[in-house]
Amino acid sequence: MKRKFETLSWSELNWMRPFKIDDVKSMLGQLVGLTRRKAVIFEIRLSKNRVRYLLGTEEQDKRHISQLIQSHRAIQFSRAPKREKLS
Repeated sequence: MKRKFETLSWSELNWMRPFKIDDVKSMLGQLVGLTRRKAVIFEIRLSKNRVRYLLGTEEQDKRHISQLIQSHRAIQFSRAPKREKLS
């Protein structure tokens, strides 16, 4: 079933290193279990020597989801640059 959503608000996550894979699994597990949220897109993009973590949420859920994620690790959010389309 496809979820319908309004315009997504994109943020870039900056993970403070080092971090453990269990921290990532725990955070993603909690995101999956949220009942109040609408669409949440967690996107990882790799390029030359760079990893970017992007989070797409509806504006009304952005603050709540950001707080949830930051409760798991030292993670900073910044406004994501315009996303280029993938082929």
